[in-house]
Amino acid sequence: MDVTSMDVHLVPAEGEELTLVYKGPANKRNKEMYAVKEGKRTWTLQQLDSGPSVNLSFGLQSKGPEVEIAIPEELFASVTIKSESGDIRIESLKGKEADVDTASGDFQMVDSEFSTLHWKTESGDVSLEQNEVGSGDWKSQSGSFRFEELSGKELGLSTHSGDVIVKEPSIHGTADIKTHSGDVAWDYQGKEPKNLEVQFASHSGDGTVRLDDLVYEEKEEHRLKGMRGSGKAPALTVDTKSGDFIIR
Repeated sequence: MDVTSMDVHLVPAEGEELTLVYKGPANKRNKEMYAVKEGKRTWTLQQLDSGPSVNLSFGLQSKGPEVEIAIPEELFASVTIKSESGDIRIESLKGKEADVDTASGDFQMVDSEFSTLHWKTESGDVSLEQNEVGSGDWKSQSGSFRFEELSGKELGLSTHSGDVIVKEPSIHGTADIKTHSGDVAWDYQGKEPKNLEVQFASHSGDGTVRLDDLVYEEKEEHRLKGMRGSGKAPALTVDTKSGDFIIR
């Protein structure tokens, strides 16, 4: 899916048919602007005139301010999205892989499950709520990250100046977070695991731990390493240049 300024909303279909709903200005030229083609395993909605376009990897094309795509579960396996300034929202979908690349558009995912989720942005923000991700790789220049009730196994995240806020995580393997000046807040909200390993290193940022029963192997002004229980997974590693870190 290639997007310039159009917003895209992916949702599960109620029936067995894939549907696309365009939400934008209506005019007399609408019938001349679009062509619909159905292939053996693809559906295409294409705007005929020039301008911003959308090209979905699974055979869908559209243009306009916003398009909602309802996808039957049996047809959906993976999606690739490229956006300049359009916002992307994925809601209540399950798939093998999602690959999202945006310049300044925001990305939101709610109540979804993917084996692999890749996300890259220049300045767009990321919001994930009640999702399960087997492995994730997220990169940002200045966009912020906000995760709530995120479940996963192998997570990697890097940002230059964006903040990272994680609430009520359930990580079964490792989480690796790198920032330059962005702050990192990791909040279990009273549901911290029995076993945990935490490492933090920074040039000038401060690390704060508000967890009971954490045994420190190293604890300095800008560095700390500690474990709780057996110290096995989950393992959280945070590296910053000047950003602060807090875990509670």
